[in-house]
Amino acid sequence: MNDLHILVVNINNLDYTKNCIADLMMQLDHDFDLTIIDNGSTENGTREYMDMLAINGVTVIIHNQPVSLVKIWNDFYKNTQNKFLCYLNNDVRLSCNYVSSIKKVFEKESTVGIVCHATNNPKYSEVKELEYVVLFENMRQGWEFTIKRDAYCLIPEVFHTFCGDDYIYAKLYEKGFKAAMILSSPVIHFLGKSQYPGISDVYNKDVENFKKMGFKTFLWSGYSIGKPHLMPISMIKNGLIPILTINVVTYERYDELMKCIEMYQAQTDPRFILDIWQDGPDDKKRNMLKDIVNPRIKYNENPERRNLYGHDMRDKSIANCTTELWCTTNDDNWVNPLFVERVLSDYQDYDMTKISVAMANLPIAPIINVMKMIQDGHYNPAEYSKYMTVLDINNDSLGQVDACGFVVKTELIKQFGWKNMEFHGDHLVFSKVLQNAKSVRRLNEVLQVHR
Repeated sequence: MNDLHILVVNINNLDYTKNCIADLMMQLDHDFDLTIIDNGSTENGTREYMDMLAINGVTVIIHNQPVSLVKIWNDFYKNTQNKFLCYLNNDVRLSCNYVSSIKKVFEKESTVGIVCHATNNPKYSEVKELEYVVLFENMRQGWEFTIKRDAYCLIPEVFHTFCGDDYIYAKLYEKGFKAAMILSSPVIHFLGKSQYPGISDVYNKDVENFKKMGFKTFLWSGYSIGKPHLMPISMIKNGLIPILTINVVTYERYDELMKCIEMYQAQTDPRFILDIWQDGPDDKKRNMLKDIVNPRIKYNENPERRNLYGHDMRDKSIANCTTELWCTTNDDNWVNPLFVERVLSDYQDYDMTKISVAMANLPIAPIINVMKMIQDGHYNPAEYSKYMTVLDINNDSLGQVDACGFVVKTELIKQFGWKNMEFHGDHLVFSKVLQNAKSVRRLNEVLQVHR
């Protein structure tokens, strides 16, 4: 059991939740437990996403009907034993040092019972070293906080949703604990569509009940000024916003898939989601991937084996893609550690990036030697020519272009999907996208080998 346990609650905010979970899975410190609760969502795709998280080792709790947030928070305290409990809204984006900064402050400040982060303030977006302030009886922040177990107090059931955090802060200050606001790991908080307190009768009743208890009315954090959509990208340091979805089509190849995953885990740029699709149910593969506790790596199965050369699996990946860019590959493809970094360089200026791909044309042993060159970041054209056929991706004739060798803006590929079921359907899709792309660039460096 880890010291820190994070709770995220979703109700009809799936896109927000996916981004929040992706940021958690790109933390520098992975030593935390994660529970996600779906609180009676009716949004399409929610159950499938929750199932995927459960397959990847996340604790998932499904409520068929909405439950009071106060009850959810109290039950989380009752049903866990972790030293620190993190209550995190799903409509947030996090920096990669979010988890590590929490632990460091608790280690340094014995009197601090609750920790939250500066929110929506670009002033702190470039702070590199740990920086925080310790406050007492003058602020609270309810959409994101982590509390020591012995500082938590069960929230009275008279509160439903909105003032449970006020009660927690009030009782914490009564006990003599202090609060810390971390500046060096700012959070972007969006207003999710589930709740809007300004027009809620429940909100007004919660406020009235809080006032009856005689507590002080705590101020919102003084560091929460600003609108999230105006925040610079640098607010999420180290480029943590997922931009690229990499669709991996896999069959009954186990070693190949694990090697493929290892290569993507070694990428120098983490701004991607690995969207794996297995052709038909596969108990062995599903069990293998349970050990990879990383919801950024999505594993999906077709209900039955289709034998359609991956076209239907690519079509599903496109339909579910939420990032700005999308590309596809197979489980037996090998990639350079710089693949994502090169692809995302200046991506905003292009609808499509064509990638030079090497096709293996000799037995496995010499190919492995060339792959070592790729993994070391070296590209020797003469050496490649001995063992690989580098496709001319400017030539669109069949057999001369690898349809896995391109990255395209999601909004463009969604216009066509990947519904061609012929053997050469991938080439037809490639040609269709190329004809409609307004701006195209080419990466001449070989970053991918397609066997």
